[in-house]
Amino acid sequence: MLEGLRKPRELIFLVVGLLSYGCPVQAIVQVFGLDERTVAAWRDRAGQQCQRVQQAVVQQGQLSLTHVQADEIRVKGKKGIFWMGLAMEVSSRLWLAGVVQTSRDHVGRGSPAPTNTSLRLWSQSASYLR
Repeated sequence: MLEGLRKPRELIFLVVGLLSYGCPVQAIVQVFGLDERTVAAWRDRAGQQCQRVQQAVVQQGQLSLTHVQADEIRVKGKKGIFWMGLAMEVSSRLWLAGVVQTSRDHVGRGSPAPTNTSLRLWSQSASYLR
């Protein structure tokens, strides 16, 4: 990702990190005195690198799934309430799977058993090992 870039590595890593946390490009341009096209190019290069990692590691099953966490999150939007299920590998914080649906899967009130969404996410993330 860094081949041919003339700015210090630390600056590039900082900018890409800020972008990954949702910092607006315009704010980065103002604070660091960079051209908007430069920041956009770094963002695009980082995205391409992430895509290569996704294809080489995640889709090829080269993961160590020693600790996977699956959670459901209630999201309220203009068009209603949605449930978002996410599964991630804890040590790397790599997102393995996700699903959005209009209703929550219930197993039983107060039941510690996993919901259907959690089980579906686990099976999706476990399929990377096969």
